[in-house]
Amino acid sequence: MNVSWGHAVSEDGVHFTEYPDAIMPYNSKCSVASGSAFVDVNNLLGKGKGTVIAAYTALQALQYRGRPRVTQNEGQMLLYSLDDGMTFKRFENNPFLSVPDGEYWRDPKILEVNGSLVAIVYEPVGDERSTSVYASKDGKAWSLVSKGEKFHECPDFFEMEVFDGNEKLYVMYGGHGQYSVGRFEDFKFIPVEQGGFLDYGDVESVYAGQTFSN
Repeated sequence: MNVSWGHAVSEDGVHFTEYPDAIMPYNSKCSVASGSAFVDVNNLLGKGKGTVIAAYTALQALQYRGRPRVTQNEGQMLLYSLDDGMTFKRFENNPFLSVPDGEYWRDPKILEVNGSLVAIVYEPVGDERSTSVYASKDGKAWSLVSKGEKFHECPDFFEMEVFDGNEKLYVMYGGHGQYSVGRFEDFKFIPVEQGGFLDYGDVESVYAGQTFSN
């Protein structure tokens, strides 16, 4: 089973030109599963202003030379592109977030917030869902700073201006389309509105969409 990140470019959001896969597995045992990307406008990761940074889960392939199905993965990986996302290189300190044995933590949403790197990661333990928040100043040393909403996989997180007001709030949602609106203070998401859904159609048609930061 090969899972990778495809690549298509559009000038108008309607007509796309497809290119070879942007990110391929680095070995035959791991797939390139869900993640996110942002433009490093402040050079936090030291590869130059305007570098495209991508984060994904190295998910163990379901089959490899007849071995049994597994759910363990190798953790969250960090890559960078110096050619506007056409090709990517791996950072040396991968995985930047490891996964405990037997766990299935995945789907990093990575972005910059007030001069720090933030990664939102889906971290279920048993039947309990959890969205954890990690922070870093350089992309090398990461700390768990808070636990967020109990959304189901592929979390997204971004800031928006409040309509007809002077305030900015953050939106967090999961792959199933449920969202919360709140403040992000000291790396902790504090909801002020709970329980909404992105739409009321077929969830599979809009499942796990991601925004691209900066």
